[in-house]
Amino acid sequence: MMDKKGKLEKTQEQIISQKNEQIRKISQEVEKTRSELKKVKTDINKEIDQPKKSNKGRSTSNRRKREEILEIPVLPKNTNNDQQVKEARDIFFYDIPKYWSEDDVRTNLMKIGTVYRLQIRGQYKYKTVKAKIALNENFEKTFLDGHFGICISKNFIRWYDAKLGLKGRQERDQWQTVRDLTNEEMESIKKGNTYDFTKKLQQTSKTAFIKIIKIKKNWKVIGYFKNLKEMEEAVEDSCTQGDINRVWLVRNKKMIYKDGDAKTRATKAQEKIVQDKVIAMENRTSSPIRLASEPKTPITPPERIYRIRELRFTKRKLFTSIKSGKATKDKQDARQK
Repeated sequence: MMDKKGKLEKTQEQIISQKNEQIRKISQEVEKTRSELKKVKTDINKEIDQPKKSNKGRSTSNRRKREEILEIPVLPKNTNNDQQVKEARDIFFYDIPKYWSEDDVRTNLMKIGTVYRLQIRGQYKYKTVKAKIALNENFEKTFLDGHFGICISKNFIRWYDAKLGLKGRQERDQWQTVRDLTNEEMESIKKGNTYDFTKKLQQTSKTAFIKIIKIKKNWKVIGYFKNLKEMEEAVEDSCTQGDINRVWLVRNKKMIYKDGDAKTRATKAQEKIVQDKVIAMENRTSSPIRLASEPKTPITPPERIYRIRELRFTKRKLFTSIKSGKATKDKQDARQK
């Protein structure tokens, strides 16, 4: 008996020691976790207390510095009596190649007229030029006819009357389409030149101006149009060619289809009128001719149809019960008699 009792006590002591060891390990883990949480909270509080470093400095350092406007007086100002000077106008020229120097810009613009003053600003891939220039007769006519651009030394360049301002220039260029150039088209440009390809594409399309953008391996072509109608016609024509890779996509959708635009509202109103006429014509052809004396029944929605059926069923049931009750009463009266 004593041996059994001693063994039992020994077993209990072992169990107790094992439990104590487990409790000790768990306590250590809890303490470790608690200290880690405390450390994390301390770090968070430090971050909150420290003023946040703005990314403004980093973004401005990485941002390209805007180049200053370089003003070049080409001809002297003592030509006030010259009639040509009075006829000179300020014109903005876009898409001028970046590699053109100031002398190149002046020399090339002198091909289309007499330049009196130049203001040149370098962009990322192009240069923007504001020139006081008296255009030659042919180019003056082209400018007044509303052409979007000209070709100088096999470079297609957009031009704008400086009176338009930035908003006016953006409004003129709001009707744009874009698509990726196919591999065949890119190969033809590499083998030939951009000028021949652009000229051919502009002749076959309804664009007012075409611009090729080379972005690494993915080249794009942007088409500019004079109005919404010409742009939509060009998109529709591209869809009927049977080549999905040559389909024009509308660019600057937010600007084109702006709700506040009066032209867009007028177009939408006109489209609604046309749709109403089409629906009216379809109704006339599909439905039989209604007599003038026949009352017009409004279309009943499904919820009302369901309620009407339910009411009719309840009414019929009530009528049947009343009728059966009346018949039973008549039978009882007949028996009493």
